[in-house]
Amino acid sequence: GLGLNARLKGITTPQGSYIIGQSKVLNTQPSPFGTGQILRMSNTLLYFKFKRGIKIRPGTRKAEFEYLDRGGTVNVSANNGNLYVGNMLAMPASIVVNGVTITKINPIPILNAQGTKVGEKGTLNFKSPSDITTIIIGGQELYLDNFCFN
Repeated sequence: GLGLNARLKGITTPQGSYIIGQSKVLNTQPSPFGTGQILRMSNTLLYFKFKRGIKIRPGTRKAEFEYLDRGGTVNVSANNGNLYVGNMLAMPASIVVNGVTITKINPIPILNAQGTKVGEKGTLNFKSPSDITTIIIGGQELYLDNFCFN
């Protein structure tokens, strides 16, 4: 069958520093987001590594999860490729990293009281015509929910 390992690691800042905070599973939701227990990333990232068991079965070729970014730096990558380090609002709608297309689906801006964009929520989709071996997702003020791997 398919195997999945997940590790918690620190994030890389735009200046190239490595910092690590903590992650928590929350039962409450910030703003309207999530469906129960959600993962709060605070200067941390998840490093997923997929393993294939039976050779005749395809591995993971699609992964998707909902995100709420409340500002700061995010780290996103796949297949041990170049790491996107920056703000989720500034991240292109779609990027390709080592053959994996990473797409923001239905991003909705989060506004502060003055009407300024301070974050966004949506779905992050990872898709590849061949096996996805690794996924990295994390940030300074990032919430994740509804993980789906297939």
